[in-house]
Amino acid sequence: MIARRILHGLADVATSDEWVEAMLTEDDHFGATDRLRIRLAVHELVVNIIEHAYGGAAGRIEMVVEPHRDRLQFVVIDDGRAFSGATNRPLPDEPSGGGYGLPIIDTVFDDVSYTRVDRTNTWLLSIARGITQETQR
Repeated sequence: MIARRILHGLADVATSDEWVEAMLTEDDHFGATDRLRIRLAVHELVVNIIEHAYGGAAGRIEMVVEPHRDRLQFVVIDDGRAFSGATNRPLPDEPSGGGYGLPIIDTVFDDVSYTRVDRTNTWLLSIARGITQETQR
């Protein structure tokens, strides 16, 4: 079942975290540790969008969860400013007070992509079902 959630700013972040947890619990392919890691990564992306695409102001963010046979995909869409960085960033060597969001996202998800078409930013975050941190131990 495809699930959709619309956010409008920082006030919605806590409820979006709860919604992601509910989607992961319903999916039943991820243990508690993996659910926490996925929630953190999605949270980081949403906060980055609010801070960078919308400059800290309210703005529309659409979150979609698409379950597939072998993976779970999160689609996050906004119409804020374009992302100008690169994905697949390593974690910073030194704590800097920031810069951890994308490395966390890249570490948690198997595939991360970003596109901008017209004035719409789309992030695709994909993670395999059944092959996670908990099952690799």
